[in-house]
Amino acid sequence: MEEVAEEETIKLHQKIGWLSLIGNIAPMMGLFGTVLGMIGAFNEITRLGANVTPKDLSQGISTALITTLFGLFVAMPALFFFFMYRNKVIKVSLEITAIAADLVERFRPQVS
Repeated sequence: MEEVAEEETIKLHQKIGWLSLIGNIAPMMGLFGTVLGMIGAFNEITRLGANVTPKDLSQGISTALITTLFGLFVAMPALFFFFMYRNKVIKVSLEITAIAADLVERFRPQVS
């Protein structure tokens, strides 16, 4: 019974594993966009030289900030729900194991 419980727990963990994946990849995608935005801003500095103004840099900086925001916007709820469901899976698994152990104990012959 313990083996079956462990197998079912693994199956449940696999069903919520994609939330963890999304939660961990989304900030990386945001960071990727941040780096691209900053590269764009620095390219503008190189292109315009001493004549660069804040307006010239705003597009690259905006890209950097927006992609960071979206990365976090996706990651935070995904990780929240992953940990919430993971804890629920652990709780249910422990409860089922305890119930199964109690059930086995009830049918065990009493030794006098």
